[in-house]
Amino acid sequence: MKKGIFTILVVFLVFQNINAQSWNQYNIPLNTTTSIAISYVSSGSSAYTTGNNGVLQNIYSSDTGRVFKPLDIINNPNALPYRPVVKIGNVSGVLIDPYHVLTAGHVISFNSGMGTTKVTPGYDNGTEPYGAAYPVLVYLLSNYSSTSYSDLGIIKLDRPIGALVGWDGYGYNTNNSYYKSGYFFNPCYPYASPYNGMAMFNWKNIFDTVFTDYLYSFRSGYSGMSGSPAILPDGGNYVVSGVLVSSGIKFNRITATKYDAINTVLNLNTPEVFDMIPLYTDAYPKRVKSGSALDSISLAVLNYSKESRANQEMTINVYISNDSIITQSDDLIGTYVKTVNLSSKNSEIVKIQSGLPVISKAEGIYWIGCIISGDANTDNNTTGRYDVSKIKVTGSDIYKVSGTITSTQNGTGIAGVNVTIGSETIQTDYKGYFETGVAAGFSGNVVISRTGYTFSQSTISISNLGGPLNYSITGEKQMFTISGRITGPTSGAGVSQVMMKGLIGEPYTNDTGYYSVNVYYGYNVFFYPTKGSLNLTPVSKTYTNVTSNKYDTFTGGYYLGGYVYDEYGTPEPDVLMQGLPGNVITNSSGSYSVLVDAGWSGTVVPVKSGMGFSPTSRTYSNLAANYEWENYQKMPVVTLNLKLMLAGPYSSGSDTMITSLNYKELLPLIPPDTVSGKSSTPFVYMRSSDEELQAGFFTTHRDIVDWIIVEVRSTTTTCVDTVACLLRKDGKVLSVTGSEYVPLRIGVNSGSYYIVVHHRNHIAIMSKNKVYLSTQSDLYDFTTGSNKYYGTSAQLLRSGLYGMFAADGDYSGGIDNMDYSIYDCCVRDARSGYVRTDFNMDGYVTGSDFNVLAPNKKANITTKIM
Repeated sequence: MKKGIFTILVVFLVFQNINAQSWNQYNIPLNTTTSIAISYVSSGSSAYTTGNNGVLQNIYSSDTGRVFKPLDIINNPNALPYRPVVKIGNVSGVLIDPYHVLTAGHVISFNSGMGTTKVTPGYDNGTEPYGAAYPVLVYLLSNYSSTSYSDLGIIKLDRPIGALVGWDGYGYNTNNSYYKSGYFFNPCYPYASPYNGMAMFNWKNIFDTVFTDYLYSFRSGYSGMSGSPAILPDGGNYVVSGVLVSSGIKFNRITATKYDAINTVLNLNTPEVFDMIPLYTDAYPKRVKSGSALDSISLAVLNYSKESRANQEMTINVYISNDSIITQSDDLIGTYVKTVNLSSKNSEIVKIQSGLPVISKAEGIYWIGCIISGDANTDNNTTGRYDVSKIKVTGSDIYKVSGTITSTQNGTGIAGVNVTIGSETIQTDYKGYFETGVAAGFSGNVVISRTGYTFSQSTISISNLGGPLNYSITGEKQMFTISGRITGPTSGAGVSQVMMKGLIGEPYTNDTGYYSVNVYYGYNVFFYPTKGSLNLTPVSKTYTNVTSNKYDTFTGGYYLGGYVYDEYGTPEPDVLMQGLPGNVITNSSGSYSVLVDAGWSGTVVPVKSGMGFSPTSRTYSNLAANYEWENYQKMPVVTLNLKLMLAGPYSSGSDTMITSLNYKELLPLIPPDTVSGKSSTPFVYMRSSDEELQAGFFTTHRDIVDWIIVEVRSTTTTCVDTVACLLRKDGKVLSVTGSEYVPLRIGVNSGSYYIVVHHRNHIAIMSKNKVYLSTQSDLYDFTTGSNKYYGTSAQLLRSGLYGMFAADGDYSGGIDNMDYSIYDCCVRDARSGYVRTDFNMDGYVTGSDFNVLAPNKKANITTKIM
């Protein structure tokens, strides 16, 4: 029997939007907790802050129009609008200003270990194109409760990485229909199987249900998605409307009070007075000959304050260091005065292109960084380890070898591509740009590689380098096909319109049962086929980190099953459920179950020697549902126990009959037409569908001679049941299942009856007297004497052995000239096979059959029954 599927009832609890009076701020370096009062000021129907694209090159991904339902891998998380989404250890969050990340409260811990949690934007399988940052302050609402309306958290970072990559706005709208008027995005880093937290995935859909404090999207959720944003495109803005807090389906909706709570933290941490912070120093060339000057230096400068200034003068001191930590004790190699125009929380790229310093260092690896001045706060005026530029100093003449690697799939640069020249390997930056210096006269290869990508040029040959080289290379993330087929369990025919739930786009199988989707390298998915009550196996498939094409087969059908038991409820084992595909037999518990094709039609008959069942059968047509309680009750059944001989195939001296028709595979799988009798309405046997034998039956039952039909009569003329039987070569009459006890239909009671036997070319016979029949009837043996026959119409085969007269070829009940005429036509045509004038039943119509016909015709043999 098919196992049941539990249904989970999801109960939604709609909480009133209760204000938390304060935040709890945890200072990680100081290990202190402070209460921060929240200022509630919002009263309008909607409000939101605007985001920012960051100071670095605005790289936009063209794949936002993809389906992204269910979760699908993002081709380039290094591009907008995805790069403000951050990986926080093994969970997710989103930048909402240069320093701050919004996430779920349960992502945050009030302990020093939180300070070692890496926060990375644009992360992709180990690539960190903008470096990372670490928490220094974390915030939880004072009434925080996990997965509730107060499950909200904020992280302040040690580095304003949002100034580089940008950040998303956040806001609220009191109109619930606003959240169902268009698609939302949910970029995240799922971590639990089949995912591994190494790639950003996205979900794009319309919210299913909206409540005061929650936004619901019914789907499968995975660990690692917690804290990820629900982003609604609003005109040209990307507005965070909630963060994921539970089961992958429940977003904590930003309301007016939560909006004010977030603003409270950001306002608290944003200085009133103009404050400049240097970031992302970039020095070129990346490889320089000692004694040569740099070509250019640039850095990003952020004004993280509420004050804006125009024409602000700043001094930039450029240092070279043996490590990535820049201090005033490092070598000062240049001082520059620049003017910047910086509004609140905005940044500017400052370029130094003249008066560039000469690098007079020994061969080796060095870092270029900056310390700026021009504002009141000097605590954050030095570039940190992620914001310095690594260079290599050589002692020989070199030429610049550079290039850009661009995706053909989304038009953006591909970060993290390994470029190997000789023994040195460098990586492309967030723009897909690479640069190094190569010794003059170099001959060798430039090898371009990144796992999961193919490139227009993977190997470039350089011969006797005599000048700078620049390459424009294209690449694409590899794509693979996930495909398969769903077929019926017995026919192998394709099953159409099955949804592959969980696969991208959730495709349906076509008319021949096939499905197919294309996915990016590294795709992860748990999916399962579904179509109404159709039972499908396997029930699901999981792919982790797809790196090749996948093909699978599923079986889909409906269950037919039930129990067989007696009147007391006792199970009946070993009952053959004839008509079902395969050899289906009840087990020790009396149960049976089989998976059949959708659209299957057939009749099921329970069969067990000496038994009858109620109902006697069940017929199904174009099956389109499961039938799992198709029970049968064992009923007392009256049986026949007979033995007889056919004179035609009788083998003299052996007391058996020949089985030539069987060995020549001429016997039909259904009873033949049998018509006989002397009345004006002769006996006509109407075969039933449950009497058809399975293909190959006679191969395993080579002792069967032919079919016979047996009538049970309450009087010499009144029939109460008719049954098709098989005749074994020793004369024993068998049921169609091979039992020596032939069951009659349910409802025939124990008692005395006349037994009538018909054969297709022998004279019908009847028992001389009534025979007592019961559930295990005694043997009635027609072969032992003519006194067993009504009217003593039996042929003597040998002394003490009797059988049925042969040669009634026209079913008339008598052997006469008509039988001869039919025989004569057949013998002239040299007929063979399962032919009614083959009286000796050897498979041919020959003179031997005349030898059977002639004496019986001469004796004018006629049946004695009506």
